[in-house]
Amino acid sequence: MAISDIGIELWKSADGTPASYTKFLDITSVPASGSTPEKFEKTVMSDTRKTYVSGRIDSPDQTFEYNYDDATFTTVSAVCGTSGYFLVVLSDGSGTYIKGVPTTYKNDVSLGSIVKATFVIVPEDIDDKTIVEVTALKDTGS
Repeated sequence: MAISDIGIELWKSADGTPASYTKFLDITSVPASGSTPEKFEKTVMSDTRKTYVSGRIDSPDQTFEYNYDDATFTTVSAVCGTSGYFLVVLSDGSGTYIKGVPTTYKNDVSLGSIVKATFVIVPEDIDDKTIVEVTALKDTGS
């Protein structure tokens, strides 16, 4: 089954504990949660094809776009510069946990366009979560 972009949200927690995440920002794009691992060639002369071993997986910057307005930019700017806990919640309820240091900035603007801003988290940790795990992290107000 495929899922849609409709309903994807970015949540934040002050301390990363279960049931502490609340909706933080309406976003217009979501980054990849991982990357292809580096590889190292280990081919020897007797091999008939090249052989490799996997290296480390990079934790890519988590770059989100959002529609700019002063109030939202002020709210987002307030969490920048110190490590924080974030949760991308996909439309099926699964998501991605991100711990890292965020920053934000206004994007360039061209004629006839919406003014957007970018929210970037330099990750310390990224972990894809199941629906059950995401539900446990969200503050449902109960």
